Amino acid sequence: MNIHNNQRGVAILMVISTIAILTFLLADFTFETKLNKIKVYNFQEREQARLNAEAGMSFALAKLRLYRQAINTLETTPSLKDVLRPSLLENVVTQPFMFPLPVPGNASSIQKEALTKFMDDNLLQGQVSVSIQAVSGFLNPNNLVMPDIDPDDQQRQGQQQSEEDKPPYAIIEKKFIDMFEKELQNERESNENFDLLYGDADPELLVGELKYVVNRPETLDDPVVGNIAAMYSDKSVTPKHAPFTSIDELYALLGWNDAIVDLVKNRLTVHEVTIIPLNEMTKDQLLLLFPEITPEQIEEFFKWRDGNAELGDEPHPFKSVDEFKNLVVSRLAVAGESDYEARIKEFADIGIKLGVAGKLFKVISKGVFNRSEFEITAFIDLPTAPEPTKPKPTPTPEPGEGEEAPPPQATPTPTPTPAPMQLLEPRVIEIRPS
Repeated sequence: MNIHNNQRGVAILMVISTIAILTFLLADFTFETKLNKIKVYNFQEREQARLNAEAGMSFALAKLRLYRQAINTLETTPSLKDVLRPSLLENVVTQPFMFPLPVPGNASSIQKEALTKFMDDNLLQGQVSVSIQAVSGFLNPNNLVMPDIDPDDQQRQGQQQSEEDKPPYAIIEKKFIDMFEKELQNERESNENFDLLYGDADPELLVGELKYVVNRPETLDDPVVGNIAAMYSDKSVTPKHAPFTSIDELYALLGWNDAIVDLVKNRLTVHEVTIIPLNEMTKDQLLLLFPEITPEQIEEFFKWRDGNAELGDEPHPFKSVDEFKNLVVSRLAVAGESDYEARIKEFADIGIKLGVAGKLFKVISKGVFNRSEFEITAFIDLPTAPEPTKPKPTPTPEPGEGEEAPPPQATPTPTPTPAPMQLLEPRVIEIRPS
């Protein structure tokens, strides 16, 4: 039997197989190329969105530099305050900004042409939106830091009963407890699952733990804090015992679950709110400053500052801290001048001062390019310049041997004029990219 070695058609099969393999490889290579191209485009768009957000942040810093110059000019030229209120400057600087600039419907042809030319000459691609918000309030966990006092003074302060005699940090601690009770009550009324999330939440324990973490252990003498220290010791966790630098540090508290932090973190700030704008002062803040103030005095205070629509009284926004002092001391008789000065100094010692315009701002800059978005949240502070050093008194030369000392002259001691507040260059103290 003859076996024929017939290989006809093998070559065509090899060619077809090779073409099929090359086609698959080409399709895979083409897919990978397109995928990488899309990745590159997405990266470019996100980077452009990030650059837009950073450009918005630079714009916000430029606005705050102008704001700083304007505030400093007002402080050194009091006569200008009769023409321009500091609160008006704050309203101007906190106006939102958007790019591309919207063209008003009633704009003239010249204005439209100028806006069009500005857009064409601008190198910015995409969209930018910037919002600036003044940050104010007393609810700062770092204000719970107790000053260094001797044990006798600490025991004496612990025995004080009247609200107006309490030191500022004790009043702020009470304010924290009241805030927690209010927030928990509101959540109880609106959330059916309240007991599952907050059933074991005790405002005093929560605030006590906050006080324990931001203070040095040797400065605390509180039974509640002792129980919290035992909880940290049992879990072998060492707290920082120092002021917070970010609000996110609240999530590290052992007695605070994430739901508790999310419930109150928008009411707190860990930054130094050293100036409380008087024209935005709330009833709670007024009570913190002067716990002895009566409801009638509070009502009169806000009717004077904000006006009375029923009687047709015009508002009297504060142009300076002295106007606030005159209202509290002279018109309302909330406190005597010496008591007022002592109270304001107590709050100044823990970093809280009064002012007519804000100095800490929250800036949110959002950049958009095609489908990519990038958002930056930053806290920008305008530090206050330190007060100038007071000159030392010139010593009186002692008389020589055989000389009589000159008779003392009764020279009136001039009342020192407080130096005007001056703001320094804005600085970013915390930044949060998206």
